[in-house]
Amino acid sequence: MRKLVLHIGAHRTATTAIQKTLRSNFEVLLRQGVLYPFGVNKHFSLFQRLFAGKLDPVELAADIKRRAENKPAEIHTVILSDEAVCKRPDLSLLAPLREHFDVKVIYALRRQDLWLESWYLQNVKGQWDSDFSHLSFDEFMARWEADVFHWIDYDRYARHL
Repeated sequence: MRKLVLHIGAHRTATTAIQKTLRSNFEVLLRQGVLYPFGVNKHFSLFQRLFAGKLDPVELAADIKRRAENKPAEIHTVILSDEAVCKRPDLSLLAPLREHFDVKVIYALRRQDLWLESWYLQNVKGQWDSDFSHLSFDEFMARWEADVFHWIDYDRYARHL
């Protein structure tokens, strides 16, 4: 059974650098038996389609298997990466992938106080969510305490996974 590595976040933990490195080293990884499929830096659209019900996990598994089998090297590991997956409170939709792959989840962490500061500053810029761009730091922290950012309570989220 091939290994499927799901790199699911969190934001602001060097995910973009990791994704760009994986994509830019596609051929090198392939020769080592690792497939980073679909020719994208991150798999945001793929996960969006999955969670919107526009792509069935079993169909995704079959597609990944076909892609792996059509490569010149024997593929033992497939990596999918999108940091926004961690924002979803229910990941059970991904469970059927375990029937087709040995699934491993990577949830990257950063010292929590530094992460919160970075996440706040990024949101103040309005890059991700304009609902947060006007908030003071105290108001922003109140959102975290109200579970708006459920994925960043590291201990609870790791138990959830």
